[in-house]
Amino acid sequence: MGDVRPLPFTVSALVLLLAACSRAGGGVEVEPVGTSSPASGGTTLTADASPSPTAGSGTLVPPSPTPPVPDPLPCGDILVPIDKEHALEPDCEPGDLVPLPAEATDGGSHLLRREAADALLRMLDAARAEGHDLYVVSAYRSYRQQEQTFQYWVSVLGETEARRTSAEPGHSEHQLGTTVDLSSATVGPDLTHIGSVAATRKPGMSAEEYIRESIVNPNAFIVPGFQPDIMPQDFGTRLTQQQINDLVTYLASLR
Repeated sequence: MGDVRPLPFTVSALVLLLAACSRAGGGVEVEPVGTSSPASGGTTLTADASPSPTAGSGTLVPPSPTPPVPDPLPCGDILVPIDKEHALEPDCEPGDLVPLPAEATDGGSHLLRREAADALLRMLDAARAEGHDLYVVSAYRSYRQQEQTFQYWVSVLGETEARRTSAEPGHSEHQLGTTVDLSSATVGPDLTHIGSVAATRKPGMSAEEYIRESIVNPNAFIVPGFQPDIMPQDFGTRLTQQQINDLVTYLASLR
């Protein structure tokens, strides 16, 4: 006899698998299109058909169709699927908004639904006990605030990039009153309400004056809980005077 070469592992495994599947009456058999079912019973798969239930196994029931998502989304339901395709009405506003305590925020006035606020404060207390100081920098945003925020990102990134990375008005979960943005001492304060907050930062300085100083000399005043040198130090020379004026006007309007 000539030399007998051992079968490769994958071929050997395939032979064993086919032998196991060909035992009478068991397993699943695969046949080319057009061949008849074996008399041995079991379920037969063909190349162009799904498995057929055997006698007595019942009838396969197709899944129920997913109901269409209402447009616009109903107000008050915190589980509505807000995304880039589905939006809330401009006048949708939760009825149980409560202010968050100042020690839990960056100093701004932030609102949240009562149940969400209670859960958030418990989480912040637990984080603080573990040595992590977190602050709320943005919570509930009205439709009008979303318009202002989106226009800010359009002015910074351009409309195409802003639409890709930022929620358009009505498409933000912040409008539900259950969502917050958190920060820590290593990140600068949020600008969502800077037009109102800026007037309270330094006595005798208007909101516009404070914002201008923060742009051209950001270390002149450090918000408590934050660190110096977080913001770029050269905006005063990189931006033109007109660009600074436009930026001050826009940021002062964010209330």
